[in-house]
Amino acid sequence: MNQNWRDVEIHHYTDFVAFDGIFNGDGMRLYDLHTMDDKQEMTYYLQMLEEAVEKSLESQGKSGLIPQAKQLFETQRTQRRGSTVFAMCFSLNGDDAAQWQRYGGCARGVCIGFDAERFHKLTSQKTILQQVY
Repeated sequence: MNQNWRDVEIHHYTDFVAFDGIFNGDGMRLYDLHTMDDKQEMTYYLQMLEEAVEKSLESQGKSGLIPQAKQLFETQRTQRRGSTVFAMCFSLNGDDAAQWQRYGGCARGVCIGFDAERFHKLTSQKTILQQVY
């Protein structure tokens, strides 16, 4: 994990049909970022990742590597066009009107809370928990 998620709760808003599936055997699903309701999520994710790498290089005193990193990201964007990336989205806010409207069944669904650190461990630490604004 790239930040301290101890004692942090993450929330997943959903409708009752999906909630029933989650708790009665179907589990939670990952979604193709290219087909999610906000097609810009993948672009935004890569932009945030690139900025995080740049900040990390700067904080380590390795600013000279930033042009190479930028070129690597551009090469990856070009090579990965059309490839599939899967994600599941969470919120740090357990009572957000916009989340209820868009993902919580028009405010008639549920919001499931998870301990972020435990969630990361339960997924065999193969998850990337990234706070994106």
